[in-house]
Parts: sequence; structure tokens; C-alpha cells
Amino acid sequence: MVRKVKDKKSVLISAGVTPHHLFLETAVVKPVLGTKADRKSLWEGLQDKTIDIVESDHAPHTIAEKQSSTPPSGVPGLETTLGLLFLAVHNKKLTETDVIRLLYANPKRFFKFLIKKHLDCARSSKAVLYGEFWLSNEVWLESV
Repeated sequence: MVRKVKDKKSVLISAGVTPHHLFLETAVVKPVLGTKADRKSLWEGLQDKTIDIVESDHAPHTIAEKQSSTPPSGVPGLETTLGLLFLAVHNKKLTETDVIRLLYANPKRFFKFLIKKHLDCARSSKAVLYGEFWLSNEVWLESV
């Protein structure tokens, strides 16, 4: 549905996905995880730019909420989002440029974030190390 609306370019619309909907097969989350075919479609949406943003679903709740008989669902995915997307780069599902577009450039554009353009640490190095993955300086600087 989103792809059809985007193709017409008559309505400004964006779409996002969470890492757990891309990577997990079983978990109790809302909205519920889809089928293998649904996950395949989500990956296709990332690759063809139908999906604009990867969302962390950072869902902070109080201890009382978490310990209640009906705890709210949500995944504290902020700390795993970037690592999972670099796993997707490693597995050739995404590129470094895709990761920057999905986590930085598109959110900045859609939500009109004001972000300092000059990043000394990025400009003074040839690459940024994240875990086992290197993000080339050239790819990063194209996006800032």
C-alpha cells in the first residue's frame, strides 16, 4: 500500500520498520511479528526505498508498568539497532550508505533536525570503527 502511494507521488508519506520486525521470528511484540514472507517484503522495502527509516522502538517503561499483570509491549532496541544494521551490511542486504540514509539522513530530513555539519572526528579519520564493522569516512561524509 505504501509503495503504491509513493509511486503516485501525490501524497507525502513515509514508512518505518523496527529491527525486531526484520530479524526476529518469534517474540511477543505489538504490532506482532509477521511471517517469513512479511520479513522478505520489509527487506525489499528497505532496498527499494519504500521504507524510509529504521526505528529503534525504544520503549522505556517504569518498573511498575513492567511488573504489572498486563505489562506494555515494546523492545528496548536502541542499543542493538546499529549493530543489527551493520550485520545486514555484512550479509549484503544493505550498504553503508543505506544505513546512513535509514538512521540519519531520512530522519534528519523528515523531522527537520538541526545537526552540526562539521564533525571533526569523522573528518580527521579514514574510517569509523563500529564493533567489527568499518564505516568508511567517504560514505559517512557524503551524508553530513
